[in-house]
Amino acid sequence: MRAAQYVRMSTERQDFSPDVQMATNAAYALERGYSLVQTYSDEGVSGLGIEKRAGLQRLIADVVSGDPGFDVILVYDVSRWGRFQNPDQAAHYEFLCREAGVMVEYTVEPFENNDTMTASLIKHIKRAMAAEYSRDLSAKTRRAQAHLRGLGYWMGGEPGYGLRRQSVTRSGKALGTLEAGQVTQWTQRGRARTVLIWGPSEEVEAVRRIYRLFLARRSFDAITANLATEGLTAECGRPWTHAALRGILRNEKYAGTHVLGKQRCVLGKVSKEPQANWLRVPTSFPPIVSRRTFRAAQKEFSRRRRPIERQALIDDLQRVLQSEGRLSQAIIDKSSRYSSQAYLRFGGLLETYQLVGYVPPERAVQGQSAARVRFSGLGSWPHVSDEEVIARLQRLLEREGKLTIRAIVREPDIPPIEVCRRRFGDLEHLYALAGYTPAPGQLNKMRTWQARRSAGSRNQAVRPTE
Repeated sequence: MRAAQYVRMSTERQDFSPDVQMATNAAYALERGYSLVQTYSDEGVSGLGIEKRAGLQRLIADVVSGDPGFDVILVYDVSRWGRFQNPDQAAHYEFLCREAGVMVEYTVEPFENNDTMTASLIKHIKRAMAAEYSRDLSAKTRRAQAHLRGLGYWMGGEPGYGLRRQSVTRSGKALGTLEAGQVTQWTQRGRARTVLIWGPSEEVEAVRRIYRLFLARRSFDAITANLATEGLTAECGRPWTHAALRGILRNEKYAGTHVLGKQRCVLGKVSKEPQANWLRVPTSFPPIVSRRTFRAAQKEFSRRRRPIERQALIDDLQRVLQSEGRLSQAIIDKSSRYSSQAYLRFGGLLETYQLVGYVPPERAVQGQSAARVRFSGLGSWPHVSDEEVIARLQRLLEREGKLTIRAIVREPDIPPIEVCRRRFGDLEHLYALAGYTPAPGQLNKMRTWQARRSAGSRNQAVRPTE
């Protein structure tokens, strides 16, 4: 009789490794005269659900296809089949196999998996016990991790810019700095803990500079330009982005406090916790910035969310003109407290210059006029039909795997974003026409931007770009 086997292991530290399971299944098959012809495995995957278990999904798909190529499935024990929180779910998948004429046999269980009441009762009890084991283990793990976090230990994840992980003994003796992704054998065996320490001095100073520039009311564009001028990059050598800056300015760990418990993961399901349930504990390293500086940065975020007064824009532009002697979009983004986008409420840069009495050189006027032509009806690409725009987006999607504003801007044969918006409406509709469904995070950003854009067109209140 032809047999397949299914093996599963949640973590590398479990006693029942795939090798142990397969050896036991092989001995069982030899004793029964079975010929093992196929192996399905899920290694390092939780048994709480089927969503991430490609091996079990493939097994069920082969069985229900009607011609799996085997007559029996060997499984080490009931818990290897799964620790589903609803015992009926495990029974359902076994029923699908039996209905297709493929039996499921557990190679170390002390009962024959037949249709007797005894076998059915024992299986149901073991399935319920497997589910309860997962619930109990999950609760114990959460309590243990919360206790260790409360002691200032780092429980996983990347430390963040300006910080590094250090392995220490339980008595606090340093064992060495850990590289990205590195785990020592002492940590694996539970004999060592992990704490955070300061990273390279240039990164620590960069964090402080970000706070200083932000509190000096420099825009995010100006801050990224300042860091790039010094040759400083973000984590993993990536260029600085608004999101990277915001992550540093919003994270209390740089002020000496870990904020824990923002999310809760129970049996693989992640949920957000109310702020009242958050836990704040001191970090294991000295603060990089003071609490006063951090609080000031949060107040600055609140200030930037408020609509900017017209006179404040004009006054700041006059300050920049006196300091720099001339004006341009690059100078405004570098030296003004506000992004050049904030001045669009006046009609454009040429109109903005008139408010402060600045007469730009002729070439600057010509450049602005050419830009207006590109983004006006005169530059709406009438030679490219709507159907051809969609076709070009589809080719871009096939090549890149997704559609983004950055990818579209890089394509010389695709009309500018503003032209696409005038033709098709919002980007969500445009992407749908091209057959692309944005990821939830990307979709949320698009809708948030569209809502702000619509609100800005109604009340003419433009906030500075962060």
